[in-house]
Amino acid sequence: MKKDSFPFVKAQNIPCNQGRRLDSADGSVFPARKRAPVERKEKMRKTALYIGMSLDGYIADPNGGVDWMTGQDESAENGDSYENFIKTVDTVIMGWNTYHQITTELSAGEWVYEGLTSWVITHRTAEEKMEAAESPVLFTDRSPCDLVRNLKKEEGKNIWICGGADVVRQLMEEDLIDIYHISILPILLGDGIRLFQTSEKEKKLRLIRAESENGITELVYLRRHFCRNVCANACRNVRGNVCANACGNICENVHENGIRKFTTDDMERVMEIWLNGNLEAHAFIPRKYWESNAEAVKEQLLEAEVFVCEKEGRIEGFAGLQGNYLAGIFVEAGYRSKGIGRELLNRVKETHPVFSLHVYAENERAVSFYRREGLKVVSREMEKDTGREEYTMEWRASAAGAE
Repeated sequence: MKKDSFPFVKAQNIPCNQGRRLDSADGSVFPARKRAPVERKEKMRKTALYIGMSLDGYIADPNGGVDWMTGQDESAENGDSYENFIKTVDTVIMGWNTYHQITTELSAGEWVYEGLTSWVITHRTAEEKMEAAESPVLFTDRSPCDLVRNLKKEEGKNIWICGGADVVRQLMEEDLIDIYHISILPILLGDGIRLFQTSEKEKKLRLIRAESENGITELVYLRRHFCRNVCANACRNVRGNVCANACGNICENVHENGIRKFTTDDMERVMEIWLNGNLEAHAFIPRKYWESNAEAVKEQLLEAEVFVCEKEGRIEGFAGLQGNYLAGIFVEAGYRSKGIGRELLNRVKETHPVFSLHVYAENERAVSFYRREGLKVVSREMEKDTGREEYTMEWRASAAGAE
């Protein structure tokens, strides 16, 4: 069983920063403490290019056809890449040719992006636009760059750049694509419409995911960000370190492995993962136990040190600490067995050379995971609220290094 195929839970009698113990009578994951007001930090939307192309770099054949976009086994079921991606966006942008192909060939009579705010960039005449008036889309003759800049200032989920090649080219030239999610199809077309055109500017990216299913390779890259403070040097921060020229500013962008600090904007998503993870991992504890503590946990998350793992604009897991107590590591079910749990735990180890946690003895997968990662069981006791045996486990960097 993979180490992150389960969520960790349990945090009773959590030691606070002063070294005394707080008995969490409500059984929540974080200890209840009076909190100071938290300033809300706005989070800018990201633009994501999600598109398929042939191994030799084409997104369509010479006639604009895309019927070749299949895996090596055409009878095999598709993976869940699209379903996971579409949850992260609420807006889609495309050029006229892409729109026309969708409405006349690929999905005639039904708009496939229902529920998304759909923008079509075109310089077509008013008469041509009127022919498409029944479509649930917004037409604009603004440049892709101007449209994206304005949309990113609005609240919402991420923005999907659907195509075509000219729209992508313009956005790339202005460095306005944050996420490149490219599906490489197992075919060499030899000719057609290229995704990437020649450019005078290089674009440095950071690979955050590479997966393969049915001959299709999914590659996800993030645009490398630069520190925009006083210094002009590229930020070498991959795990929260300060800029290379010691300007003292912490880079706020996504780290190399997608792990960053929690913000209040993440609350709803984090709580969803928290509740589902507890219910799945602890079938031996009634559902109402967790549901009754949800509101208290929301309050206490604001006091805790929380790291989230966000990839492609979607939070896939998180870890929460109170002082040197690890209150929990959670990974959403659909993203387990991908090393996310270990990445989160490694982030905790980097910032906390000593920490402890509680875990139910019956959660055998969690116990096995932490043991493999170098934690030791230091005590056992019966947890009074549930009547279940729990372990106290501990990590000490000095002890691990000596082994």
